[in-house]
Amino acid sequence: VRLELGSNAPLIVDEGADWAAAADATVLGGFAQAGQSCVSTQRIFVHRAHAEAFTERLAGRVAALKIGDPLDDTVDVSAVINLGEAERIEEWILEATAQGARLVTGGGRENTVVAPTILADVTPEMSVQCREVVGPLVTIVAVDSFDEAIEHANDSVFGLNAGVFTNQLDHALDAIDRLEFGSVYINDEPTVRAD
Repeated sequence: VRLELGSNAPLIVDEGADWAAAADATVLGGFAQAGQSCVSTQRIFVHRAHAEAFTERLAGRVAALKIGDPLDDTVDVSAVINLGEAERIEEWILEATAQGARLVTGGGRENTVVAPTILADVTPEMSVQCREVVGPLVTIVAVDSFDEAIEHANDSVFGLNAGVFTNQLDHALDAIDRLEFGSVYINDEPTVRAD
């Protein structure tokens, strides 16, 4: 039985993981349905050894997403549910950048369409990090260890899905045991639904 009704789903990218595959998976996980999924990838904790390369690859893929009419099969990202939500997401982006977050790509809004956005250098108290964005936005935090990533991921009132990219079986089993989420996906993003 799952009773969790909210999420700001984390994705952990371990030091030895296939960080490029994790970046590619995040394009779908964070931006499908304009990020309007209860298990949409939102908070990414990537080992510092790969943070720069991961961010660069993800930014390139996200910047190439086609924005437009949802009835057009070639469109990747379209509008959020209403103007109020689009304005709220834009406000949260502006709030984060005013508080020191770095805008990697996106950040704009045209009517109800919020550009696919990546923010780095976020802090735990920023709305984009501690609340549900429910929009086309992901955050990236560089971490120095797997334990630090687990701690950051668990620093949330939500607990629906989490994803972990790792090549170490002990880290995978540790994540399953210690992550406080209903589902933990190994070498996949948390937007996956197995039910």
